[in-house]
Amino acid sequence: MEVSVEWCAAAAANDALTPALINRAAKVAKTMHKGGANPSMELLLDDVIDSAMKVQSREVPRTGSKTGTVKYQLTAVNADCNLDEVLEGLKQTGESRICIYGPPGTGKSAFAKHVAEVIGKTVLLKRASDILAPYIGQTEGNIAEMFRQAKADGAVLILDEADSFLRSRDGAKRSWEITAVNEMLTQMESFDGIFFATTNLMDHLDSACLRRFDMKINFGFLKQPQRLSLCREVCQSLDLDWSPAIETNLNLLEKLTPGDFENVVRQSRLRPIRKAEDLISRLKQEVKLKNLGSTHSIGFLATGSD
Repeated sequence: MEVSVEWCAAAAANDALTPALINRAAKVAKTMHKGGANPSMELLLDDVIDSAMKVQSREVPRTGSKTGTVKYQLTAVNADCNLDEVLEGLKQTGESRICIYGPPGTGKSAFAKHVAEVIGKTVLLKRASDILAPYIGQTEGNIAEMFRQAKADGAVLILDEADSFLRSRDGAKRSWEITAVNEMLTQMESFDGIFFATTNLMDHLDSACLRRFDMKINFGFLKQPQRLSLCREVCQSLDLDWSPAIETNLNLLEKLTPGDFENVVRQSRLRPIRKAEDLISRLKQEVKLKNLGSTHSIGFLATGSD
């Protein structure tokens, strides 16, 4: 099985990867490779390992990078504070409770994962569907277990879709809605690790929960220089020729996010993008769908201008 020295070094440095997991992943990847799957053994290994870790509600940084992906970079995030300073603070303290809010695709969870990668920790990712339960007391138990597991693993805890069950208690109609928020407050108070909560609906969160967060960071749509930089990167990644008209068209797309660029790059694996004009056209479609969604009130957060 051919893998690079760099891949092996990255895997060896990752505490979340056990010998047994790597051995099983190697067997599966080898079988897939023989069956005609992706010719890159490293990408196959990454995919198999990712799947295994997600079953355990964990995520680990990929040891390699796919061709035609958008590389994560803090400069491509439109935050209302200096993220480099936040990252440095987290490296020094090793603990914090941070709420990141803003429209979908702006890089909220990606930043939290980036923090984990930089400081050398694994990620424990939970979504509302992992926490909410139909029986009395079960949701509260899941919340407590989430924090216990993160502490035991020394992992960065990320709670996506926090608004799904941290809604204001003022409008609660069921008792469990109140007790779930109370349990979250208790666990947040005693947790001494790094905890991120992400939401598209900041104004729905309980005010007492908001006070427990050390920081509330807004991630907005990309500014024009960021849109231009990401577009150049994607064009280079997909080997597309650049033209002055691209910049003119980007000026009109004010609601672009890093996630939109990721989406069109993923599309290119199924429907190849052969010209930069095709890339712009697909980005326009992403923005069009976004505007349609906001017209029908499908949960996009209204923000100010870039």
